[in-house]
Amino acid sequence: MNEQDDRPMQSVVDQTIEAVDGTKVTVADLLEIFSDRGFGPILIALGLLAVSPIGAIPTVPSMLAVVIVLVSAQLVFGRKHPWVPERLRRQGFSTDRVERLRDTGHKWLRRIDWLFTSRLQWATNEVARRVAALLCVGLAFLMIPLELVPFAVYLPGTAILLFGLALTARDGLFMLLATALAVVTLVLAIDWLG
Repeated sequence: MNEQDDRPMQSVVDQTIEAVDGTKVTVADLLEIFSDRGFGPILIALGLLAVSPIGAIPTVPSMLAVVIVLVSAQLVFGRKHPWVPERLRRQGFSTDRVERLRDTGHKWLRRIDWLFTSRLQWATNEVARRVAALLCVGLAFLMIPLELVPFAVYLPGTAILLFGLALTARDGLFMLLATALAVVTLVLAIDWLG
């Protein structure tokens, strides 16, 4: 198991900061850094942004949701590398904000990464990955109206983050936990928005 699989969250944040040259982390940066490693690290990065203080900035959850839908839909249809339109590729976040996320959460990222290992392989097979991607599409669509409810985007954001971690670490247990959280999020969203 390589470092990316062994420390999925910490390595995604560290590699993002190390690879970016400038004051802004763009969607194009994330795709360039992680697209050759599959969809898991990209979903981790997008999910982390959604559940961080960055995700509380107005319109950010909606922008993240659009990117998550585009990326996840491609996984549903079996694409190997994600593609995003040029206009969305230019969208981004302050490098300082991402560095603060790493600095304040470094200890927690390391502790969380310790939980992940390759297990329950049947829950991370090709069919399971496509189902996870389909659920990520649904969760991303929920993020748009939930942006109006304080802190509500954290639920779908957390589920998307867990799916990304499960895909990266090939951890079937966390794939099942992410699926359960996705169902709970759907039920709660229907109640909040209904």
